[in-house]
Amino acid sequence: MTIQEFIDYEAHFPAAYKAMAARDPTDADYVACALAVNADAIWTQDKDFSAQGFVPCKATAGLILLDK
Repeated sequence: MTIQEFIDYEAHFPAAYKAMAARDPTDADYVACALAVNADAIWTQDKDFSAQGFVPCKATAGLILLDK
């Protein structure tokens, strides 16, 4: 596991914050971090992430289906 410091993703934070502000602005760090590392998706059950259009989101059920 690699821990990302804010400095590693701060360039993406303003856009991520704007995308998440209406639903849950405290989730902006996760979106910004995912953008910084070019993540394929965010694994979450939190429906607030569906409001942003930067990083695809996967729920557990969707990941289980990908494994089959």
